[in-house]
Formats: sequence, structure tokens, C-alpha cells
Amino acid sequence: MDNKQIDKKLFKFVKVDEKIFDTKFEGKPRSFLADALIRFTKNKVNIVATTIVLMVVLLSVFVPILTVKDYTSENSVNTKFLPPRIPFLEKLGIFDGTIEVNEYEADLTKYELINPALGDVDGNRLYYPKYDVYNTFSPEFIKKGTLVNSIIVGGDSKPNYVGGTNDIVLSKRDAHIVVEKVQSGYSNASITIDIESITENATLEILVKPAGLKSLLPEGMTDKDPESLDYYIPVGSITEAGSHTFTTATVGGGSLALVFRSEEEGKPRVSINSVSVDLAASEDLYYSGYGLSQWLSTSMNGFGGTWLRANALYTVASFTYYKYNDIFANRPSNLDNESYDALLASTPGMAESIIYNDPNDHSKGWKFGEEGEFPLIEVISISNKQVGADGKEYFTYRVLNNGLLDAGYETLPYFIFGTDSKGRDLFASVWLSLRTSLLLGVIVAVINIIIGVVWGSISGYFGGGIDFGMERFVEVLSSFPGLTVLTILYLKFGAGFGLLLIYLTYSGWIGVAGLTRIQFYRYRGREYVLASRTLGAGHGRLIFKHILPNGIGYIITSVILSIPAMIITEASLSFLGFGLGEGAVLDFGLFKLSGLSLGVILYAGEQNMTAPGRFYLVLIPAIVIIIIMIAFNLFGNALRDAMNPSLRGQE
Repeated sequence: MDNKQIDKKLFKFVKVDEKIFDTKFEGKPRSFLADALIRFTKNKVNIVATTIVLMVVLLSVFVPILTVKDYTSENSVNTKFLPPRIPFLEKLGIFDGTIEVNEYEADLTKYELINPALGDVDGNRLYYPKYDVYNTFSPEFIKKGTLVNSIIVGGDSKPNYVGGTNDIVLSKRDAHIVVEKVQSGYSNASITIDIESITENATLEILVKPAGLKSLLPEGMTDKDPESLDYYIPVGSITEAGSHTFTTATVGGGSLALVFRSEEEGKPRVSINSVSVDLAASEDLYYSGYGLSQWLSTSMNGFGGTWLRANALYTVASFTYYKYNDIFANRPSNLDNESYDALLASTPGMAESIIYNDPNDHSKGWKFGEEGEFPLIEVISISNKQVGADGKEYFTYRVLNNGLLDAGYETLPYFIFGTDSKGRDLFASVWLSLRTSLLLGVIVAVINIIIGVVWGSISGYFGGGIDFGMERFVEVLSSFPGLTVLTILYLKFGAGFGLLLIYLTYSGWIGVAGLTRIQFYRYRGREYVLASRTLGAGHGRLIFKHILPNGIGYIITSVILSIPAMIITEASLSFLGFGLGEGAVLDFGLFKLSGLSLGVILYAGEQNMTAPGRFYLVLIPAIVIIIIMIAFNLFGNALRDAMNPSLRGQE
């Protein structure tokens, strides 16, 4: 063994009888909570999760207080379904208040030319979206360069599907009949039928169904019998594709009928482009596309087939739309002269700001000051004056209203989360609803924890017969189907806060009880517990001093995680109609809470999400729920590790 040289300066001479003591330990004792806090703050993920949880709680408390709006009734109809619009980000082209509209029906009567030099010809037209009662898309607010048209080939029997053929297809039958929807006179008429294609060895018969057919049939025969076709007036038959013209004899009124026959295997088909009728005594008839598809398949014994459209063209428009500019646009309306005079009198400076379009002819209208300064932008025209019975003149102004002032805004507003179907700010509504959801989650979690900890402590601590009996009771209680219990409670108490509270606490404490029981079984046989019992410690001291603190980390985790679990459960139940219900008010005596919850918002959003640009109504509250779930889970796991006594002293 090598001799290690030690510096003699490290040694000190002392007297033989001198006492030597260890150096005094420099430091302060660290409490359990201080130690837990140090471990908790070491992980940056824990800090982020905690910050998110605190922000969520603060937003749910202060946003509804600072936003003085009514969330139980409709606001201005002008602010319905506005998409998210966020300052600064809108300059980057995101969250700028626009919506993406994909494959919306185009109006084939309104278009612009792609290249004006080519003229107004097919292929050079860019069609605008069609107006309907649910959506109005003005060409003025379509983002420049985003409008595109596309063609969908389909077979719907709708007016917006243009062209194509109308086909008779046989399946398991040898014949099928379709009849014109209206009746007309076909005396000496020229009938032209354009056939796109027809199955080989098949025949398309053209007949005229007499107006008084039933009176012509012999007794015992009905118009459902194939034999009744003998009383139709034959016009001609077709066996090959192409345009075919026939002339009728002198007949009375009736309807054209087409009978397709084939004995071929498979699915024989005839495709018809058009049917045109040149009538000598009245206006000519022409059927193609949608008009021809309105002919009726007629039920006849032994007949059977399908009357359908094929290869029709549906023109659609896709574009980016400035929704805010549209909603708050200036719009014309009518205003009677008395209301106009009252408006001038009640709006300071409005009368003095008038600028006439023609100072010598006031009938050409006038404007008011700077644009957007007053409730009216301009007077467009004036109707003829009439003198009433009271001797006063009555007339109407055609005016252009200020869209922003009509909606209660001076400048174009920002709605960070957009607005809902009632024109309410979704940002404030989400945090208002989250406050209700959080409160419900905390109340339910506290009740479940108190019951669960007490039940699990008794069961796990005493064990034996007590544990056996308590566990069997839990098994019986948890064996009832949740949907059955929910339905019974719904029938008894109805939807609302009480239903949610009872349902969520009915069996919600069982998980906490099971976790507590496991912890007591884990720690009740440890040496320090046995030593304390030997020294005479009672049951209360053993439970609350020695056993429960060691399992408190897992129990706290269960507490934290149960809150988001309650929130998602409440959201699900409210979405299904078992929850609070919009418009409900929770009265806790000292304060009241709106019954609006995340589930209610999701339910309302789901009813409207399929319309163009409204997917945010579901997406935003769903993202909020996801963030809450993740943040609370991370926060709960961090608390579990921090409160674990076995990790004390470890950093």
C-alpha cells in the first residue's frame, strides 16, 4: 500500500486532557411546506402550468366583472356571428375578421369578366356568390384576388344544377314510366326529343296521357294497370341516340308520357338531353336539365325503375370575405319626415353640417359633415309629399344610415373570440361560463374529497370486516349505470345546477375513497406507525398525524385533477341538454352567477358551426377546455411530487 503524504499544516497540537467538539452545524431547519415549494419551483413546466391555472382563474373572475354587458339577452343583431378579430395580428393577415367561404353556390346572373378584353363570353366570367335568406355576400367586401369558381358534377334535382341528362334506369323490371307534370293541348304538335344514349335493344315510347283517362277505362281497370297504356295516344318510339321529331294527331288536352322498355340484363338506361314541344295553339314548351327532372315517375303494376339526373354542372364560388366591413356597412333605409326632424333636433351639430349635392335643387339629396360623424351619412332622395287629414305634409326620406353608430360603435370593433348567435362577445362569455364551471368543479371536488377521505380512511385503517362491508357497499353503489341514474335524477329534479351537483357527487367520491384506502393500507404497517401505536397514540393521531400526511400528495393530485374532470363532465352534460341551460341564474345569496357554461356555449356553437366562417364557435371553447385540462393535469402532478414526503430533501 502506498503511503499518502498529508500536509502537517492540517494537524493541530492539543493538550491530552482537552475536550474536542464537532463544528457547530451552520443552517436552519426547513419545514415540509418550504421543502415542497423548492421542489415545485425547480421544474419550469410546473411554473408554466401554475401560471396558466392562475390566469384562467383570474380571467374567469375579473373579465365578467369588468365587461358590463348583458349575457342573457340578444345584443345588436348586427353583431351576430362575427369571427375573431385581434389587434396587430390582423396586420399579418390572421384573425383579421375575415371568413373563408368554400364552394358556396354561385349566382349565374351576376359576374365580372376575368379579362375585359375578351368580352362577355363563356369561360371569361367570374361568378359572384348567390344571395339567400341566411347569408348575404356583397361583392364589395370580397377580398381582392380571392374569388375563384369551380364546377361540381352531380345529379341533384335542384335548380342550381345546370344541364346534364335525365335518365331512366331499369332494375329488376322491364319497364318504367315518367309523365309530364303539367297538362297541355297536343293537337297537331311537333315533339322533338334529344337522346344522349340508349341501351341496345331498348325502346323509349312517347305517348300522350289523355286528361280524362279514368273515364275512358273500362270497368275494373285502373290507371295503375299496364293495360291502361292502350288508352294513351301513341306518338312514336325511339331505339337509338340522336334528335327525333314526331307530330301528334288531333288530340285533346293531356300530358306527355315516356315509357322505357328493355328485356336486357343489367341496368338498361336511356339518357335524355331535352324534350321540346312546338304547339300550334299556345306557347311552345321546352324541358331540359332541372325542368325535365320535375317530370314524375308514375307507379304502375309490374313497372319499376329510377328517374334521375346525371352529369349536371353546379357552379360554386370560394373566397375570403371581410365580415366586419359587411356587418357594419352603411345601409339605406326609409325615414319619415317627422322622425327625420326629431333626429336633427336631438343630434347637436347635425343640421349645421348639411352639405347639399346641388345647392339649387335639394331634391338631389345632401350629406352630413364628415363621413361617420352622425347617425345618417346622407339623404339620397325624397318621396312625393302628401297632405294628411290634419293638414300636415307627410313624405319619406331615402337615407343612408351609419352602420357603426347603428350598432353602438364609433370605430370598427375588435372581438378577440368573435361573437355568438346573439351578438354577444364570445371572449367575455367564455370566461363567464368558465367561472360557473370552475365553481361547480370546486364545490363537487370538495364534497367528493371530504366524503372520499373519511370513507377511505376508515376502510383502510381498520380493515377486516369493516373494510369488507364498506367495499361491498361501494361496489353496489357504483354498479348502477350512470345513464340510468342521470335519467332518474333528470325526471325528478329537471335540468340545472341541482341535477349536476347530485349526479357528480353521487359516485364521484368513490375514486378518492379508493385512493385513500390504498394509501392507508400502504402506510398503516410502517415502523413509525407501529411505534406510535405502542406508545399509546389513539386512532385519530395515527390517522391524521402519521398516515394521512404520507398519502396527502396522491390525494391532493386527485383533488386538483377532479376539478378539470368535473368541468369536462359538466360541459358534456350541458352539451347533451342535462346541464344548466342558457338563461339560468345561480343564486348563492351573497352573489349570483349566470347559468352560462362551457357546455352551453359548445351546444349553441354546434347548432351553427356548419355555416361558412362559424367553426370558431366550437373551436374556441374546445381549445379553452383542452388548455384547462392540460394545465390542471400538469399542476396536479407537480403538487403530487412536491407533497410526497419520500422526496423530502431532494432537489
